[in-house]
Parts: sequence; structure tokens; C-alpha cells
Amino acid sequence: MAGKNDKTRPFNAVNRRTARIAREKQKREYEQQKKEKFIFVLFVVIILVMILFAILVFKKILGGESPVESESDTRETVETNDPDGSEDTGDTDTASIPSSYTDIKVPKSDLHAGNLLLIDASHPYQKGTVSVTDIHSSRTEHADASHPRGYVYSYYPADTNVMLETETLAALNALADAFYTATSNNDLFVRPAAAYVESASDEHATGRAVDFSGWSDDDVYYNLDDAKYTAGFEWLRANYYKYGFIRRSDGDGCNSDSAYHFLYVGKAHAYYMYENDLSLEEYVELLRTRHTFTNDGENNLTITTDLGERYEIYYVAAVGDIINLPVPTACEACTYSGDNVSGFIVTVNYGRTYE
Repeated sequence: MAGKNDKTRPFNAVNRRTARIAREKQKREYEQQKKEKFIFVLFVVIILVMILFAILVFKKILGGESPVESESDTRETVETNDPDGSEDTGDTDTASIPSSYTDIKVPKSDLHAGNLLLIDASHPYQKGTVSVTDIHSSRTEHADASHPRGYVYSYYPADTNVMLETETLAALNALADAFYTATSNNDLFVRPAAAYVESASDEHATGRAVDFSGWSDDDVYYNLDDAKYTAGFEWLRANYYKYGFIRRSDGDGCNSDSAYHFLYVGKAHAYYMYENDLSLEEYVELLRTRHTFTNDGENNLTITTDLGERYEIYYVAAVGDIINLPVPTACEACTYSGDNVSGFIVTVNYGRTYE
């Protein structure tokens, strides 16, 4: 029992004060927890956004959106028996052709590089960096038990120091190997000094030109059109364009006195020129006047080769020191070549779209 000097307070007043303090403490703890959770969630979201951004940048760097090596809208392509490129093939298995384009910046100096250069006295070859390979050491050996060394080559350079641009040499080897396989004829010669790289007003300066001749048992070189030997080279005359070569002559403005002067231009271009009986000069003029690029690509020349390989080709004038060259967005097989005169030719390769 409390004495009369003891100070006492009702129980309910003490309880209310304690409860209020407890509630305020709980509220402060709850608000602190909410703040910490919000900061944590925000931190996680920021991390995820950064990861997503890094993935997109990484994909772009890997080339997912890179349009060009170093050559549209979705529509049927056409056969190339018509120089207008207007005859429909009727093929139903068409390639998926992108409808949008993006620009790449190309220096005007590239006007003088590529495999579609017009070389003459007015427009000499301007020597640049070209990858060349020795012909003599790069040929294919074909087994031949009747030969003393057990093998033969499909062709022979008449000089051991003849160089060709590397892509051209690969095409030459493929052509010569197919010729030998089909005919067993290995009397094909690349004539002396047939290909080299140096400044000149001759196509040989590009490293993409070769002169063919034949060889007889009496060690005589002869023209492949010689009536005495012509039958042995019928296959070559009928198939050279399939490997990216065109046949040139003096009348084409190529400064060649050889009836079998060949220039490597690439399969699509060689096929079109062969099928439509066009010289390189006529072909480039056709592209320049009738297939200059427009924003929707409606002027593009479309080609389907006899092997089912599909291409789009168009011309872009060289204006200014830096040219904005339009190419299909995310194109994985686009190349371009200068014409050595006034513009660029873009080649889009959609690959083989049917068997």
C-alpha cells in the first residue's frame, strides 16, 4: 500500500503514452524500410537498363547493322536477258529483300578502286593498295599417273613472275580447274607479263586482267580462235562468264591486241554483260543512265543468274570529297566499285535462292 507521499499516475495515461511512442517508432521504421526498398528496386532497374544497353551496343559492334565490306524493297527479281531488267522470271522462291537503306561515307579516292574500272588514256589506272598473289605457286595440281612427276597443272603461266589480284586469281584457278576437269586439256597458257600492278593506261595495271593463249606440241603459242585448235577450247568460250570474267577487245576501248584478253568483274556483272552482249563501257553507261539510285531503290537493276544467284545493282554519282553511299540496312553481302570516271557501282548479293 503506497504511502501518502508516493506519487502515482493512473495506469491508462502511462499506457497511452507508451503506445504512442511505440507507434511512432514503428512508423519511422516502416518509412525507412519503404525508402530502402525503393532505393534497392531503383538500383536493380538501373543495372538491368545498363546491361540491355551494353548488349545492344555489343551487337552493333559485331556488325549486325554493318552494311558493307570493303557491294530495296521486297519484290520479285528478274532474269537478265533484257537490258532493262524488266522481264519477270516467274520464280516463287524469292529472297527477302530489305526495304530501307542507310548511308556509308566513302572517300572520293575510292572512285579509282574496284573491279569495274574504265581504264584508258583519258582515265589511267591510279595505283593503290591491291592484294596480289603469284600465279606460278598458286595453281592446282591434278593427279596424272602418265606424267613423270605424277601430276599436271590445269594451266601454265609462261613466266614464273606473274602476279594477279588475289580475288581474280581465285576465279582464274576455279575457271581453269573446271576447264581441265571437263576436257582434260591443260594446254592453256597465261601469256608472259599477262598481269601486273603498276600505274598505266591499260587494264593489266589493275591486276585483274589476263591474256589466254594455247600451246602446241611444237612449242608454238597460238590464239584460242585459231581454226586448227579451236575445238579444244569450246568449253572455255562457253563458260568463262560464270566465273566472273568478261572477254575484251580493242573495240571495247581496253587497249588490248589480244583476242583472248579477259577482265575479272565479278559474277553478277559478267553474267549480265554476257547475256546482253554488252561491253564494260556499255554496261557502266547503262547503269549510270538508267539505274542511278533513288530513295526507294525502284531504279535498281535486278539480276538472277543461271545458277539462281540473285543481285541488285545500282549507280551512285560521286559528288563532293566524301560520298554518302546508300546500302540496304543490315546488308551482309554488299560491295562497291568505283568506275574510275564519275561514280560508284553498288552490288547487293542475296545469294542463291533456289536449287
